[in-house]
Amino acid sequence: MMAQDLLNILGWKKEDLLNLQFIAYSYVKQGKYDIALTLLETLEVLDSNDLYTLQTLGAIYIEMKKPEKALEFLLKALSLDPQNEMILFNKTQALISMGSKAEALEDCKLLTNAKNPHIKRKIDAYLLSQQIA
Repeated sequence: MMAQDLLNILGWKKEDLLNLQFIAYSYVKQGKYDIALTLLETLEVLDSNDLYTLQTLGAIYIEMKKPEKALEFLLKALSLDPQNEMILFNKTQALISMGSKAEALEDCKLLTNAKNPHIKRKIDAYLLSQQIA
């Protein structure tokens, strides 16, 4: 069933999905990942190509120490926006958590010139730690 069909059945509009995203974001900020996760997984069913939902699901799964599940959503998000630094950074974090050091280092190299200074600092620190180790 298409996402629009589901929305029609529910009597919802796109703005209703945006409202649920905002509520989920509020729960994330409170550290209530389980509630946010339930909302975002529902949103993902309703619109499986929503970049915000996919990247946020990936980030939540990283926080919940489930990097394999995080990677699933982050790869889907990267297929929609391959240049997104935050998604690529979160993918790197998931790979590091999974012990996939070589693949994580390859992704780090893609972020060495990140525009986001926070990401750049973290990537530089990780690369330096790998040189020291």
